[in-house]
Amino acid sequence: MKRKTIAALIATLTITSLTACGGPKQLSKSVTVELGDEKGINVTDILDISKDKAKDAKLNTKDVNFYKVGSYDATITYDKKEYKVTVKIKDTTAPEVKVKDEIVVQTGNPVRVTDCLDDVTEASGIIDAKFADKPEAADSSSIESEAATEDSTESVDTTESATSSSVYAVGDVSLSSNDEITYPAAGDYDNSIIVTDTNGNETIVDVKISVIDAPVISGVTDKTVTVGDTVDYMAGVTAADGKGEDLTSAVEVDSTNVNTGAAGSYKATYKVTDKHGLTSGAVSNVTVNEKEKEPEQVADNDSGNSGSSDKKNNSSSGNKKNNSSSSSSSGSSSGSSSGGSSGGSSSSSGSSSGGSSGGSSSGGGSSQPAQSEGDYVTNWDGSHLSVDRSKWKYDLSEASRLGSNGYWANGDPITSSDIMAAGGKNYDKSAAEYMHAAGYITYLYDGVIQ
Repeated sequence: MKRKTIAALIATLTITSLTACGGPKQLSKSVTVELGDEKGINVTDILDISKDKAKDAKLNTKDVNFYKVGSYDATITYDKKEYKVTVKIKDTTAPEVKVKDEIVVQTGNPVRVTDCLDDVTEASGIIDAKFADKPEAADSSSIESEAATEDSTESVDTTESATSSSVYAVGDVSLSSNDEITYPAAGDYDNSIIVTDTNGNETIVDVKISVIDAPVISGVTDKTVTVGDTVDYMAGVTAADGKGEDLTSAVEVDSTNVNTGAAGSYKATYKVTDKHGLTSGAVSNVTVNEKEKEPEQVADNDSGNSGSSDKKNNSSSGNKKNNSSSSSSSGSSSGSSSGGSSGGSSSSSGSSSGGSSGGSSSGGGSSQPAQSEGDYVTNWDGSHLSVDRSKWKYDLSEASRLGSNGYWANGDPITSSDIMAAGGKNYDKSAAEYMHAAGYITYLYDGVIQ
């Protein structure tokens, strides 16, 4: 009995010793790992060692692509011995998809899957996403598009094709295409998006899409104003979003291109944006006109005002009599005098009344002499100022009456050149004194008048 026990003990020690010399037993020569799981290899599943000793094992996975399905070679080194293992990468996990809480699109505009997806988690980094339901208007074009895609990618590896054509993204995941649909009328629509990875794993998520009309600006009209006027751009203007909510306070007016200080045609633009970011605009054509000139006041020539007319004519006649050289001027002014006139006054009609006395004009013609007769000038307000053409041009006695209204003493107009030259070193002193008395200059060049 003792001999059997001793023999069994010796055999056990021998086996243990041999095992220790050859290293631990390799439990498996292959391991399967889910796509993207870089920590999916457990040493204790491959070697018959404890978890504590597994910390001393060195795993070499430099040739393993954890993000592409396939078989790869790896090694485990433990206690100076290398163990070969085949790592098989598989993809059995569907994409994780999160959709946006609110999806809003303007009526008539397309909504795309990228407008609906908020985040996607997929180890391969590539997905395909399609709307489950297509509005009728989009069915035929969608079918043609899919057929064209199939023809163009025939006999091409689907994985490589999807990778090369990926131009859309949601987070870190690329889409092979950006499917879209268009709803022709406003409303709330239920739909689903089918998300598939490159290995056929599929996730379906529900979405609710709100289709609303763009906001509307009402009451914008073209405007016509006068130079210097202020424009009320918001007069009569209102705005509302696609569901009728008032947006008038959100209307923005850009009138930077309108210059109310100069006549011309301009444009002012209106813009309003709703809470969903949908925008509408309008344009107002603004016409700025010059101010109308005030009508000239013309003296009343009616017979009822003959007293006023006679007064002017008598004044004119009086001026002529007071000048020694008035005969030629008087002749051109009155035309012919009456031999029977006791007062010697001129007649506005060209002949005087034979029985007149006291120097008043007689009656039937215009009481105001014509401009060509040369004994008056027209003031800025349309009134007439009598002049004596025979007077010296720089006669200071007329500086206040005629000079201040833009005329020399003999009725000639004072020009801008005269004003600019007045007071200059070479300017005629008599003319300068007249200009000074008329108020055009405050000093003379030589300092005589200050």
